[in-house]
Amino acid sequence: MSHLTSLCAATAVVVAALISAGCESDNRTSRSTSTGMFSAGTSQDVPEGYGYVSRHVVTVDQTNANIVRLSPLMTIATVDAIENSTNVKAVTRMTDYKGAYEADVPRVSPDGQTVLYQLREEYGNINLWTMASETGTNKIRNTEGDNLNFYGAWSTKGDKIIFSSNRTDQNSHLWEIKAYGGGGGLRRITESREADFWVHEAPTANDILAYTRYQIGVPTIWTYSRKTYLSTQLRVGRQPQISPDGLKIVYTVFDEQEGHWNIWTMNMDGSQPTQLTSNDADNITPSWHPSSKWIIFASNKGSVSATSRNSKAVKNETRLHNFDIWMMHANGEFVSQLTVNGSDDDNPVFSPDAKTFYFSSNRGHALEDLGKIGTGRDVWRATITDDVVAMDIAQPKDAAPAK
Repeated sequence: MSHLTSLCAATAVVVAALISAGCESDNRTSRSTSTGMFSAGTSQDVPEGYGYVSRHVVTVDQTNANIVRLSPLMTIATVDAIENSTNVKAVTRMTDYKGAYEADVPRVSPDGQTVLYQLREEYGNINLWTMASETGTNKIRNTEGDNLNFYGAWSTKGDKIIFSSNRTDQNSHLWEIKAYGGGGGLRRITESREADFWVHEAPTANDILAYTRYQIGVPTIWTYSRKTYLSTQLRVGRQPQISPDGLKIVYTVFDEQEGHWNIWTMNMDGSQPTQLTSNDADNITPSWHPSSKWIIFASNKGSVSATSRNSKAVKNETRLHNFDIWMMHANGEFVSQLTVNGSDDDNPVFSPDAKTFYFSSNRGHALEDLGKIGTGRDVWRATITDDVVAMDIAQPKDAAPAK
């Protein structure tokens, strides 16, 4: 493993220089606080009520045949799981895994009845599971094996699960399997030598998949046609999601001048790329509102006030930039912060009911004992309040990009 890739696996945040080393992770960059650079993984300046939680993310080593592997990432989290935001209600923990298990990347079926998610299991592998969207019950494992089966998505009809896997070699390809009836129907979709993941199928039944392919360490967005079996490269970027009306793709691009990830949209053929966010923050994992007029995403643009603590029991006020869930209009305006817990929230996705959304979070997994690292991550559900619906789910026109 290269030095830069090792650094990506060991540090709490991913610096911009790692992009050239082909390290995917979630590519978060450093964010300063009012007391200087906050660096997870040390026992210094940890805010009261917070602790460290280990998270494992998929990385790509382009210096070694695009091998995909899990790498640990240290994240900050609140000890409690309370959500104080006035913009959401009915915040519910949908999974409650203990120990080394990490539930992540929820995706709601087209009929809204089932949630697909990936689960890092005790031996370090990842498999895809489903559960009932209302109750979190009826949990079913959809993939098997000691490899990595990750970043799942639903087919347009909801009868198949599309996902990435390194089941046949050390880099990842796109696969699909039947969603119900005990699985079966396993089929490999892509055959490239690069790493393919972050797949999403067009909701309008036009047989188009959008996905990320890593080429020489650079994330690029491609589409795949089920009709012609051909893949087409569109632009540099990652985490593509096709709008419900089938007209746009939302995705993220690393801005080398700003040193952060920003959210963009483009047409299905890659034309008219439009930047939506531009701020001193990482804006990641975007997905669409069912109306195609709003985008929900994770960002560390906000901050919470906290009292830092260290081994000398010296207390100082500090600002902590964690990842929360946000929402904005598809033109980048009318931005609302949805979660404020102070933990690591990301991978949000709306349910077809247009009010409920699911996300992953490490809230409640931190330990008061700074000498110990918490483990675990769960899928959560929340509903935007009527005030947010009345204020935000409207049709603003000619707005400026989000700041």
